[in-house]
Amino acid sequence: MNLFGTAIIAVFATVLRKSRNGEETMKRRHGLHYSWRLAMLSAVAFLTMAAASSTTNAAAQPIVGLWEVTVTLTGQPVLDSFETWSSDGTQAETAIKPVLSGNVCLGLWTSLGKQSYGLTHPVYNFDDTGTANGTSANLMYRVTLSHGNNSFSGNASLTVFDGIDPFDPAATVLATFTGTVTAKRITVNKSQLP
Repeated sequence: MNLFGTAIIAVFATVLRKSRNGEETMKRRHGLHYSWRLAMLSAVAFLTMAAASSTTNAAAQPIVGLWEVTVTLTGQPVLDSFETWSSDGTQAETAIKPVLSGNVCLGLWTSLGKQSYGLTHPVYNFDDTGTANGTSANLMYRVTLSHGNNSFSGNASLTVFDGIDPFDPAATVLATFTGTVTAKRITVNKSQLP
């Protein structure tokens, strides 16, 4: 539990606590109203700072947004997708491939400095019927944003593992593929809005 949640619980516990004879005194009642107001002001301040921090973080990281992405491994385009890179460091992908093959994935990204970013993206592998095939993979990018922040490109690698945990240090590597990734930013075309 965070500090804010602990403070709210403490205020509620104080509000519910009664004096020895079961009735609150006027002095205690006044103190509770003050504590309640202080807790509410603290909550508003906390939420305002959190919203400002989130907005600042998003503005400070130009990778945040929706991207149309193409991954090429060993010279062949293997993945076209829409990817959302969020301000909290998470990434969500909808790949242009059959739903039963696992077309939705999640990942994590981090800033590497100077318009460069790294992504790790765990993958579960499925057969054509949608059944897990007992393997997993980790798709990774190292990309750099273009000068205008409307495209990125870089290196991609895909490591396939025996087993369903691509982060298991004891997992057997079945194959590793390397290649490139390119992307262009998707924006709202206001002229096409109804």
